Amino acid sequence: MHKLAYTAEDVKKLREQTAAGMLDCKKALDEADGDYQKAVEIIRIKGQKGVTKREGRATSNGLVAGKAEGDLGVLLELNCETDFVAKGEKFQALADQLLNHLATSKITELDKFLSSKLSSGQMVQEVIDEGNAMLGEKIEIKRISVLTGSPVSLYLHKTSPDLPPQVGVLVQLKNAAEVVGKDIAQHIAAFAPVYVSLRTCLCQPGSSAR
Repeated sequence: MHKLAYTAEDVKKLREQTAAGMLDCKKALDEADGDYQKAVEIIRIKGQKGVTKREGRATSNGLVAGKAEGDLGVLLELNCETDFVAKGEKFQALADQLLNHLATSKITELDKFLSSKLSSGQMVQEVIDEGNAMLGEKIEIKRISVLTGSPVSLYLHKTSPDLPPQVGVLVQLKNAAEVVGKDIAQHIAAFAPVYVSLRTCLCQPGSSAR
């Protein structure tokens, strides 16, 4: 009988780290003769080859990451294909890495943000492509938002307790009022109003508006 060079715990650990399927993890460990780090690299390389194949896939899951400190607030929507990847540590760590770069760079246009470089020297898009290859799913940034110049409040909302936040709101006020700002942000998350006030409403008299 052939004795495996790895354990079930190794397979579980590899799956948690890479978000690859159970069978893919076993195949990688077989190919690596039980060498864990080599198996990680095998999955990464195989994932990189599949990046272009995933370009047309829909990214209907993911998270919204945000940060608000003083006069700076940033939001980033990072999407993936499944909730399994969305709630994984690797995907959330990638979101945090990109969010921190957004807060540092304060770039407001998505195209420019994707082509900007992190402190490691890699472009944002290159880092996303690596995550795409490692996690085996299409990953993309859908939207970013940056507010500066006056106090900003943040609210992040989970639509499911076992998933990361999927709704995020930034509210910018003329003067510091943290509690008020958060209350307004929660209201926006709950009701998704279209206008700030009736004065900015472009609808016809008598029509409904939020």
